Amino acid sequence: MNGRAKFALPAWALCLLLGAATLGLNSCRTAQGFGQDVEHVGDKIEDAASR
Repeated sequence: MNGRAKFALPAWALCLLLGAATLGLNSCRTAQGFGQDVEHVGDKIEDAASR
């Protein structure tokens, strides 16, 4: 064996995966932040429905 992994991602796929994970983790850091996001969306839906 030459020391290489049996399954290796292409460099572009690895960059894409890491970028998506970074954006996903930074978009909502905590459960409280997620709750605020959901509440904000709910408020917008209520505003649109009351028009």
